[in-house]
Amino acid sequence: MASSAKPTLDWRQAADRLTARRRRAAEHRWRCYDFGREIVSYGGWTQHGRDSSHWRRPVKLRAGCAEVDVVFAVTFATSTNHMIEAYAETMGNPPLLVGQWSDDERREG
Repeated sequence: MASSAKPTLDWRQAADRLTARRRRAAEHRWRCYDFGREIVSYGGWTQHGRDSSHWRRPVKLRAGCAEVDVVFAVTFATSTNHMIEAYAETMGNPPLLVGQWSDDERREG
């Protein structure tokens, strides 16, 4: 009697591949976002949400003589690397949107 072996999916490998695809997509969105101000510094990505579909990166911008802390955010559709939205907002109360999405030009860096 021949056994019918079903292919098994290694969920950890699939999750790692999705994370890698999302990281590449988030980096692309990051480079194409126009903050409208000089970027002084930025931190690493953090992931949030049930399936880590919300990615965030802290950014420090120079606005005239002052520096402003904002959060750049990318949200992906569940279980995909398809972007739903990308935006930057101040961390004040209330948060204010900063810059605009601009896929026309890629920023270096």
